[in-house]
Formats: sequence, structure tokens, C-alpha cells
Amino acid sequence: MKRLISLMAAALMLLPMGISAATNLDIPTIQYEGKTYYNLGGKDDYFKSARYGIENRLTAVSVFIDYAKLPDYRSNNIWYCDVRNFNYQKERLYFSYNEYSPSTVCMTGYYHDFENGREYGDIEITYIDSADELAKGDKMVNAQLSKISSYSKADKIKYIAEYICKNVEAGGKEMPGGGYDDINGVYDLMTGNFTNVVCSSYAFLFQRFMELSGYKSYIATGRNHAWNVVELDGKWYGVDCTYGDEGSYMNSRYLLMGMDKLQGYTSSNENVFAQLEKEKGCKFSSTAYGSEASSGNTGDNTTSSSKPASSTNSSKPTASTGTSKPATSTNSDKTNPATSSNNKAEVSQDTVTTGENESGDTQTENENTLSQPAAEIVDITNNADVTLNILDNIGQNGGTLILQGESYSWSFNGNKLTEYDASATLNTAIYLGNEVSDQDISTLEKINQGENYFPFSFEHHGALPGEAEICINVDQNFAGKKVDIYSINNDGEPVLEGTGKVTADGKLTFSTNHCSLWFIKETASKGLSLGIILLIVGLSLAVSAAVGVGVYFFIRKKRM
Repeated sequence: MKRLISLMAAALMLLPMGISAATNLDIPTIQYEGKTYYNLGGKDDYFKSARYGIENRLTAVSVFIDYAKLPDYRSNNIWYCDVRNFNYQKERLYFSYNEYSPSTVCMTGYYHDFENGREYGDIEITYIDSADELAKGDKMVNAQLSKISSYSKADKIKYIAEYICKNVEAGGKEMPGGGYDDINGVYDLMTGNFTNVVCSSYAFLFQRFMELSGYKSYIATGRNHAWNVVELDGKWYGVDCTYGDEGSYMNSRYLLMGMDKLQGYTSSNENVFAQLEKEKGCKFSSTAYGSEASSGNTGDNTTSSSKPASSTNSSKPTASTGTSKPATSTNSDKTNPATSSNNKAEVSQDTVTTGENESGDTQTENENTLSQPAAEIVDITNNADVTLNILDNIGQNGGTLILQGESYSWSFNGNKLTEYDASATLNTAIYLGNEVSDQDISTLEKINQGENYFPFSFEHHGALPGEAEICINVDQNFAGKKVDIYSINNDGEPVLEGTGKVTADGKLTFSTNHCSLWFIKETASKGLSLGIILLIVGLSLAVSAAVGVGVYFFIRKKRM
């Protein structure tokens, strides 16, 4: 028998704290050199042990592995498992905070018996929030909850979602030593020490708020995205803080959503709502919270319209007011959008930003009006390819179609479409910053010659089926600044397409009818160029010299 005895002392010193006690897990145990290990009978026992460790917030579970019982031990993601979305059940689509929040689960073997194909070691578990971090994060969460203890459940949920949107910023920031952090959890988000915030981060924090509030809720997944579902007044609703994050407020369209909106969150083979209803008895409302009462909706899961019900209240919600009606309720003096979405505009917050006025306030199309057709929103986060027949409806009624990605969006107005082949496919992918190819970066480096710029490129190159309004997330270095927007033509030369102003949260909106490689750079301040200034100085000196010479000869002549 051959053992790696030389590693034993170091391994014992490095064993993590919190290793599980043998009596707490229904798996036979085995003793080895005074230590107790779970004797795994196969792959199911491995995952059972990992789940046990996660549910009990352990950092390690000591196990014994007989390779004959786990023939695919080293070849089938058992030795090292990434479990940001750790599936305990096949195709499971919903999770608690503890289930979803571990960073990695991996097996570290300390004692090997290669002759007999056996190994003693630990299933090590690292977390997005360590036990200490989670305790501190929970304390800060509870401090926020104490401020809204008198609020209704609906208003608490609204306050929490808005609080998250106001205090969390999506995107990645490079750490001082280089590289990027793991996905951020509750502690990082509550303290503002976040460097890699994605949809999972938003879902972690909202879920933790719900759990500490005592509310029934889950982190839901599907279409390469994570969000939350929560029970309210006997029905279930969706909350998506990622898509709803508008910087200073929460877009009400993504707050307490019904199935008319949530249908877009499933694919043909991933239906988290059906799974939750089957396994947990969750009955999802057919429309947004607050719209059922005025529309007479019964709250079942059927709906005759694919467009989401939305609020007609155009004021922006803020996290400082928790006693107001939920943002998805309707004003009594306006037409109920749940019953008139085919011919009335929906909430103006959901239109694409078109710019800023002199005071810096964001301007939106159709604000405070119900005279335009409703905007249709299609989620392209998981599939950037769009068949152009999707434009047919807005081409007929003059409405607006918004194609919403994670870091960009396209907006087409039916009145600005040109002729197009409805069977053709448009790839809507936009590559931002470091996503741009090295070849394209090389082209832009030669053009900008050391000047600061932000690159982006379209997967589609060429004409569009009409004018599109594009909204992209750009580097925060450009936040609040006026920028020149350039495209690169077929000859590789920059063409000034226009100017714009980047919002405080790093969003830039512009319009175009064609796509290629693009970039922006800060607009040069108006004034005289250096060449003009030098020319003026030179002329001034020449004039001064001529006057001086003239005065000299005049005085000399007078003396003679």
C-alpha cells in the first residue's frame, strides 16, 4: 500500500473548520487513523454529502471514496464542481439562498491508497458569503428591515427591490491587484465592496431580504438568467432587480410581475413556473400585483395577451417611500392597461432613454401620455438572433419594439421601418469594451493614437431594416460626459455619426440605420486649437516688432 505520507502533517494543519459530525448524515462511516469519514457508496452519496454541507453552512465534509463505486470520479465533474448553480436534482430551476450561493465544491484527497483505488479526504465548500460575512450582511439587512416594520407586505417588497436597485451597480470592476472577484454576495452588496455583480448577485440579495422577512420566495433560473419569485396575498409573482435596475429607481415593469410578463422568462425546455407549481404548489398570478382587482381577473395562470400588464402611474418609485401603493397598481382616473394594452401606451418608464435636458434629467418618449401604441419588449439575453417578422406588428400599427439584452437594447419604431425581408434573421449581439475582437481593437488604436476611447462592435454589419435606437452600457470613465460617436466605414476610416451624453450610470443612447465597428470618445472642449493660438501669438509678436522698428526709425529721424 502506497500512501502520500509526506502530505499528512500539512494536510491536517490545513483542514477547514466546520467539518461535519458523522452522526448527522445518513451515510455509513469509516474510521481511519483516528478520524471519521463518510463511506460514499456512489455518486448520489457524493452529492448528498455536498448538499448536506451547503445546507448546514459547513466548509468541508470528510469522505472516503472507493474508486470502484465511483468509476467516473475524476472524469465527470465530481472531483471539482462549479456550483454557482449547484443542481441537487436534475433540471432543478429554483433555489434558496444557501442552495444557490456557494462558489465551488471540490474534492481534496489527503490520503491515497493507489494500490486498492481508495482515497480519504474532504469535500471542500467555499461560499459567496463566508459565515462571518453572512452574519455581518444579515445584520445590515435586518437594519433596513427595521425601518419598514410598519409597512404592508407589498410595500416592504417594493421598498426592498428599490433599495437594491439604488444601492447595487451591475458590472465588473477590476481589483487593485488585477483580475476580477467571484460573483458578489450579500455582504459585498450591502457594504458596496462589489467588483463582479451579475444577475445572481441581485437575486442573492433580494432572496436574503425575503428569507429574513419570513416571506416565501425562491431564486428562479431560466434562459441563462436568475431572478426571484415571491408569494403575496396567496399568489406568486416575479421580481427582477437586474432588469429593473434603472440606477436611481426600480422600473415598475419588473416588480411583482404576473404570468403575462413572466412567460418570456421560460424556454421550451425550461419552465420554472410549472415546476414550482408542481413541486411547491405555487400558484402564479396571471397579471401584475394590483391589476387583478380593477380588471376582474381571477388570478389563474391563463392569459389572452402576451403583453405584460403595467402601471399607468408614470412617477418614478423611490426607496424612501414605503407607504405608497405598489408601483404596479393603476390610477383610478386612468384606463386600466390590463384591459387596454392593445391600443394604449404602457408605463412611460419602460421606454428607451433618448437623452438629457439641460438640468440633466432623463427624457423619455411618450412620457405621461396614453396616446401611442404599447411598446413590445422581447428578451434577447439568451438568443441574439431575431427573425425580422417580429417587426410586422409594429410596422402595421406604428408601435415600438424593444429588444432587451443584458447590457444593451435595441428599439425599433414602426414608423421608421424600411423595406425588409420578414424571413431574414438579424443578429442583435453588441460587443462592448474588452469583448471587442483584438483585430478591431488594433484598428481603433491606430485611429485614436493614444487618445482615450470606448470601443463597441455589432455582430451584424450593414444596413438595418429601419432606424434603430441603441442603448449601451459604456465605461464609467465616460459617465456624465458628452461624447462623439464614430462608426468605421468600409475603408477603415472613422465617420462622425453624432454626439451624445452618457448618463450618470454609464448608459449611452443613439440612433442609427447601419452597423459596423464603432467607438466613442469625449467631445473636445470648444475653443481655439493650439495651432490657431500659436498663429495668433506669432502674428502679435510680428506686429509688435514692426511697431517697435517703426517707432525706432521715427525717433531717430526726428533727432537728425
